[in-house]
Amino acid sequence: MSRSLHMNLQKEVIKSIPHKPGVYRYYTKNNELLYVGKAKDLKNRVSSYFQEGRPKNERLTLMISQIDRIEYTVVESEKESLILEANLINNLQPKYNVLLKDDKSYLYVRFTNDPIPGILFARKKYDPKSEYFGPYTRKAGIINVLRTLRTIFPYCQERFPQKRPCNYVSIKQCDGICIGLEAKNIYKDKLEQIKNVLRGKTAGVENYLNQKIIDSIENSNFELAALWRDKKHILEDTISSQKIILAEPQDVDLISLIIKESETGLQIGSVFTQNIRDGKVINVANFLLSGTEEEDIEYKFLDRFLSNSYNQHSNIDVFVQMFTGVNEFKKIEKLVFEKAILERKYGIKLHFKNTFEINRDKLGELMEMNRQNAIIYLQRNELGQKLNIFEENNLFIGLVDIQKTLQLEKIPRRLECYDISHLSGKFVYGSMVVFIDGRPSKRDYRLFKTKEQNNDFENHKEVLRRRFERCLKWYDEHPAKVDKNPWELPDLIIVDGGKGQLSADLEIMDEYRQLFLTKGLKFDVDVCSLAKKLEEVFVPNQNEPYIFSGNAHFMIQRIRDEAHRFAITNNRNARLKEISVSELDSIPGVGEKTKQKLLQVFRSKENIIKNLYSNQELVIETVGENITKKLKKQFLV
Repeated sequence: MSRSLHMNLQKEVIKSIPHKPGVYRYYTKNNELLYVGKAKDLKNRVSSYFQEGRPKNERLTLMISQIDRIEYTVVESEKESLILEANLINNLQPKYNVLLKDDKSYLYVRFTNDPIPGILFARKKYDPKSEYFGPYTRKAGIINVLRTLRTIFPYCQERFPQKRPCNYVSIKQCDGICIGLEAKNIYKDKLEQIKNVLRGKTAGVENYLNQKIIDSIENSNFELAALWRDKKHILEDTISSQKIILAEPQDVDLISLIIKESETGLQIGSVFTQNIRDGKVINVANFLLSGTEEEDIEYKFLDRFLSNSYNQHSNIDVFVQMFTGVNEFKKIEKLVFEKAILERKYGIKLHFKNTFEINRDKLGELMEMNRQNAIIYLQRNELGQKLNIFEENNLFIGLVDIQKTLQLEKIPRRLECYDISHLSGKFVYGSMVVFIDGRPSKRDYRLFKTKEQNNDFENHKEVLRRRFERCLKWYDEHPAKVDKNPWELPDLIIVDGGKGQLSADLEIMDEYRQLFLTKGLKFDVDVCSLAKKLEEVFVPNQNEPYIFSGNAHFMIQRIRDEAHRFAITNNRNARLKEISVSELDSIPGVGEKTKQKLLQVFRSKENIIKNLYSNQELVIETVGENITKKLKKQFLV
């Protein structure tokens, strides 16, 4: 390309590019994609390629000489540009992108087709002769599984036969296939058993080990039989945590896809998937996809995801549901006509399910859980929060269990718990702690200094009144920002106490429910109380309590304990400060400024005394030698 054309590109195209984050693409005159890149500032990044003083690079110079057209996509944030760049590189394979960038959460287990087959980890399925399992999003988990399986079925890391044994022979994690000590058919049989564990076919592997034990006993090789027995126990320990969630031993994959469009038009897809084998979950994973296409975006997203997860011999039933936004079920009639193409391409059987159909059975319940997980993943990604898929799944299961047990209309995503702490009616503080999606939201914690009275019922009422009043006040003062209320109402209030405490709080809730309704505002707040003695949960209009277990019990117990901790801590700090201040007031020559210095540095009377004993220099440095002498006379004599 001529120098004049480069200058023309620089003047005419680059000047129209905004100073915003995004992805840029370079094309040849034959419409061949040369390069895809991301930028925090598109204009600055693209213009830098055409600056005369740029350092020379043979490869870069050659690429620039071929550029005929520049395209770019503006996105909302640098994070979105990363997602879009990675997807474009993976799917379009640009000529000059040296590294094929992929989401680092993708991890595959690769079984090689070398003369000595081995097991490796890969970020991408690039070798058609290898067999891949995954993708996995929890690297540590799959590494631990393989490490355990290697003690049961030792395998080699060498690709070719060697004259000397590999390093794993000496530690009994390779049986010597590398130096000809092990027959090839026996070695391949062991690798097949490892594959079966990763497929979830553990029953067949247990039968295999049982047969090894029987054969060893029949040959009177009891030492070998004991070794195979120990290996069987290791396998049982490895798979014992897998919970059977389907009555029938089905092999299915469940996929939920949430598609959301950003203000710049970028389509973001959040995918949550469960892999179920023999009725047990063997893997869960979340993925993010992005694209700018307006037509067939659902098909493109699904095709892109399937390409990462399946091959032509998968032979798995895959159930798919799609949503635009958070709740609107996506009509996918067109995809139904194209599903035969996808089935042939990936060797799977596709089933498209809508909400009405799937809610009739256990699969429907699981897919609804998947949808909620996809929503949470998308929202937490927007907030830039680090995600742990297994933890997210357990937290959501806990919320679903709470909803089912208490028969709530919706999943309680925002939980609030209140606790009162006082000392014989003095230093009375009420704490409000907030959990959102199963996690503490400390920025929403609140502390209430209440009237001094030794009456938990009345103190609880006062705290709830003030809490609901502040919510109403925000609505009155910010009618245009209803959705940004810092005092947003909870889905469920958990009260620390028994039936009496619950009844007292219900009075306040009924009162404010009417107040909210008169202002045209919703008050969809449920309440329950948690009795400490037997961990019983009481709900309104029901005599018998509930007893929670598992994730739900852990979550309710945790939020109750957090409310108690928050109240006790602040109560203690207030007492120490007041006691310290009152005692300091009685010392001649100690004024307000001196008190503030002492409390700022030492926080409490106990710390002042401790430092008078062990670090007197610090006290002198803080308030001077004269005041230090007075403090010693007050506290040490």
